[in-house]
Amino acid sequence: ISEKFKLKEEINIITNGTLISDDLIEIFKGFNVQLAISIDGPKEVHDSTRVFKDGSGTYEKILPSLEKLKKEGVTFGVSCTIGPHNVNNLIQNIKLFKELGAGGVGFNILLKAKNKETPFISINQSNDNLMEASFFAGENNLYEDRIQRKIKPFNKKENPRFKDCGAAGNQIVFYTNGDIGI
Repeated sequence: ISEKFKLKEEINIITNGTLISDDLIEIFKGFNVQLAISIDGPKEVHDSTRVFKDGSGTYEKILPSLEKLKKEGVTFGVSCTIGPHNVNNLIQNIKLFKELGAGGVGFNILLKAKNKETPFISINQSNDNLMEASFFAGENNLYEDRIQRKIKPFNKKENPRFKDCGAAGNQIVFYTNGDIGI
């Protein structure tokens, strides 16, 4: 199909990074996988929301995975979900992500989940903080996706394509309970 339609296969994986093995690293390298690790901030912030079934935080389990990736030359970005736990610390998060060796960051607004109460954050507050964080990231040579994806089309000379959602029908999500969705 890819030859017929001149499509370039692209594999993007967003993972919590807790189970990255040497075998997976070889697969990532062999298939040129674009990898994003979910990190919401420093240990205390991250572990306030990203936990194992037993309630223990995942942050310390991620760090060795990041070291393995860097050692093997596998580039990675960070997928950071914005919520009440970190909305006021996005610039500090960018500093941390840079220190951890990330090549970029994708900030994601916490969305309403089926049968779950979604904590409220002010859209104005999150937008202001995102803009400030995006400029800071740019000044520090770290690509930030949420705002830059919106700005990029304005800078194109020909055929600007205005879109917001990076998924746009190209994303499959595997939930921990085994469900699959878009």
